[in-house]
Amino acid sequence: MPGTPAFVPRELLRVPGFFGEQEDPVWIYAADLAGAVRLARAREQHELAFLMYYRSKELGLSIPDVAARLGVPRGNLGRKVAGYVPAQENDIITWCWFLDEQRRTYRPEELFGRSAQVFVPRLSIGR
Repeated sequence: MPGTPAFVPRELLRVPGFFGEQEDPVWIYAADLAGAVRLARAREQHELAFLMYYRSKELGLSIPDVAARLGVPRGNLGRKVAGYVPAQENDIITWCWFLDEQRRTYRPEELFGRSAQVFVPRLSIGR
């Protein structure tokens, strides 16, 4: 029996069912640094899942077909594409290669609400 996931990426959306299915859903802002890291991970996973879902659909492939091409269990891929469990680093890298996409990153301002006063460590010279 699988353990409890570290977090559920889809729960960071206003409408969890949009995970991997809507191009630009509304996210729930992070309240702290740890939450911002989870949100960044969830957003990257969502964007790649969205591309995987729609590009495979255009080619007439199902998620089980995609899982077979990636060499992963279809249930595992399905749960990750739907955001029920977080994708692991090796999943994200493989998905980028598979989709011929670059990794995503987000500025802290995109992860916290405008009024949030959260310390984000930064290394800057002369600023």
